[in-house]
Amino acid sequence: MPDQSNHPNYSPAVANLQRYLRQLAYHTEGIGQVPVDGIFDSATQSALSDYQRVSGIPVTGTADRETWERLYADYLASLAFYAPPTPVSLFIRTPPGGYLDLGALGIDVAVLQYMLGELTLLYVLTPPDISGNYDQATKQAVQEMQAYLNLTPNGLTDVLTWNAITDRFNALPAGSETE
Repeated sequence: MPDQSNHPNYSPAVANLQRYLRQLAYHTEGIGQVPVDGIFDSATQSALSDYQRVSGIPVTGTADRETWERLYADYLASLAFYAPPTPVSLFIRTPPGGYLDLGALGIDVAVLQYMLGELTLLYVLTPPDISGNYDQATKQAVQEMQAYLNLTPNGLTDVLTWNAITDRFNALPAGSETE
């Protein structure tokens, strides 16, 4: 969509109104899609009337105070409800040395084991059980993955190994998790 901000009928408030309507139209049946161009045209008025009808407020096709406040509240609620999951910031927490090795225990080990198991979709690995215990099977799977990643295959999960495995795991197609 070309930039309309220099158009004589452009309004930032209308652009916000359109943005709110557009968000709600994605998830609410009965509200028409509207371009976000900042120009109050018949498509914007129609979408606004649709919103008013669906929301059970008087259908005026104008953004009076009641409509604006409800629209904004519904917009914020929609953003919160349909937001993508917040990613977990997880990094190996195993000082001293900053690596995982035989005998390490915890959620970071279980996450590593899970990622290695999922990577069997692309790599020939012996997947470890997800136990949270860095056992010999986990060390072997890490060594196998390190060989694919052109890292020293020592079976230690240091920062470089963790990041490389995480990058490969994150690149897996969505919905490809193994059963």
